[in-house]
Amino acid sequence: MGGSDEGGGTKPMSELVDRAAEAVGAVVNHPIVQAALQLIVAYVVIIWLASAYWASQDIRRRTPLVIAPYLVAGAVILASPLFFVLVLAVYRIVRPGETMTEAAERRLSELAIAQELDRPTCERCGARVEDEWVACPHCAATLRTGCDRCGRLVELAWTICPWCAVERRAADRPPAAIEAGDVVAIPLNPASARRSVGAGA
Repeated sequence: MGGSDEGGGTKPMSELVDRAAEAVGAVVNHPIVQAALQLIVAYVVIIWLASAYWASQDIRRRTPLVIAPYLVAGAVILASPLFFVLVLAVYRIVRPGETMTEAAERRLSELAIAQELDRPTCERCGARVEDEWVACPHCAATLRTGCDRCGRLVELAWTICPWCAVERRAADRPPAAIEAGDVVAIPLNPASARRSVGAGA
């Protein structure tokens, strides 16, 4: 008697499960649902392949290694549409932080800053000046003067002229601005120096 009751309770339960499965199958097999599922699958596949292409182009701009884009794209494709998001997340973490163009611009900027810092400064006002300037354009302080013998620019503190070896003591010569006509351009090499001396003679 108890066995028949147990069998009677199991049968309605199995019928409910079968009816639920049939209902789910009917929904899934509906043409609209099938079309929606196909669109979703196609969308995921397109995103998957587009992600592989984007990763290959992104790494191409960040490293000079020729094989790097193929390795990155292959990793994304091998991850399949199920795990490619995880691979992209790992790639975003381990990839170089800047592109080659950004790195070149940063190096040029650092070089420009270093060159700016290497420029001499005016002893009076502290402004940046050039090596060829005779006076500071900001405070009019004399930066260099001309040698009495050769006329080339010399520092105020130099005791002799490095060009003609004439003795020149800063204590005996107070700083003074010189005219532009007294300045002789410094030759770039000894050959040009000899030519300029011959022309003057």
